[in-house]
Amino acid sequence: MEKILILNGGYSEVPLIQAARAQGFYVLVTGNDENAAGNRLADEYIPWDYSDREGIYELARSHEVSAICSGCNDFAYLSAAYACERLHLPGHDSYQTALTLHHKDLYRAFAGRVGIPVPEVVEYRMDSDLEKVRFLRFPVIVKPVDLSGGKGMRKCRNMGEVREAICAALAGSRMPHVLIEEFLEGTNHGFTAIVHEGKVVFSMMDREFHEYSPFAVSATSVSESMPEEVVQRLKGLVEQLAAGLSLCDGLVHSQFILTEEGEPVIIEVCRRSPGDLYIDFVKYATGMDYPGLILSCEAGRGMDAWLDDAGCLTGMPDAENEARGWYRCRIPAVRGFWGRHVVACMRAGKLKDVVIGDRLAPYIRGKAISFERGREIQEGETYKCGALFLEFQNQEEMEAIMSHASEYIEFEMEEMCELLCQ
Repeated sequence: MEKILILNGGYSEVPLIQAARAQGFYVLVTGNDENAAGNRLADEYIPWDYSDREGIYELARSHEVSAICSGCNDFAYLSAAYACERLHLPGHDSYQTALTLHHKDLYRAFAGRVGIPVPEVVEYRMDSDLEKVRFLRFPVIVKPVDLSGGKGMRKCRNMGEVREAICAALAGSRMPHVLIEEFLEGTNHGFTAIVHEGKVVFSMMDREFHEYSPFAVSATSVSESMPEEVVQRLKGLVEQLAAGLSLCDGLVHSQFILTEEGEPVIIEVCRRSPGDLYIDFVKYATGMDYPGLILSCEAGRGMDAWLDDAGCLTGMPDAENEARGWYRCRIPAVRGFWGRHVVACMRAGKLKDVVIGDRLAPYIRGKAISFERGREIQEGETYKCGALFLEFQNQEEMEAIMSHASEYIEFEMEEMCELLCQ
């Protein structure tokens, strides 16, 4: 039986672990959390830091794995690309290409060279670089180049705030420099896609919500109606990216700002699965086994099993297909109005229970709640407990519920008297 190493076993990785088991792999999972939800679903759990690229290489080599899946973290993807390159395993780009996509400074430099729109940006390495910031339009955002999920990012309205934000960003980063870029006005979205031979054969666009942090996604929604010109523009940008870096088949997930002028500007790109069960959200909304498709590509098994004779996903070729098949394939569409809400507790204290209110019940089509009872949450901390998958009848209903979903979720905390009596 072929072995696959999946880097991390958190609740976000559960769909990938299940997909690996379904595809016949012996599944090894690694990570620092021995109590992670996905560990129990694997054949074997091996405690290790997935950001340790040399350690992951040695782990994969010594266990003679035939595939590595990166899980849902940028550091994990970089380790997977590094190990696969050294072991000559398929399914991942070169390590340098992985760095280019997952380090914000390298991505913006590449995008600028090939004509992909990016915000105006200054790279800060020393105090003299602050002079260049004065030519940017405020507000600006200070970003660590190597962190994801909004970690270390701050919006700044003056140079004093910029200096404070630089210190904070450097404190959390493994890199000695940060980015300072103009803040773009517009709406936040995700565009998730699968590329095959450099062409987009599957895609879905979503609307992002940022409830507990202006830079971390707390919810997403998607409808069956999206501006076609924006979709086509994004497909073109992703294919331009794939061509410029000779990307292997598989996932390309991007986050973009749709500006007030209607121009999509890609601000983040990754080749690992988005977290918080986003790939299950895509599965609910489109009917496509997105976790299985991503796993198959990262495992180096390719897409042959997912394509019909015309080279299209799920047997949906267009009547005007060209000889190569995929160029005019109809992409599986969103089926209705869907939302994903990340259940996150921001109350300080010891978590006793998570109660989903009756207001949400009619819309829930799936839920994955996983939390540690008695977990002590610190002041200012956000503790994620899982995700809800919601289906609505129309756009208005979706917008009304998604904008207030957190109000219908209660987090019960242990009372002080209970703690004293134990």
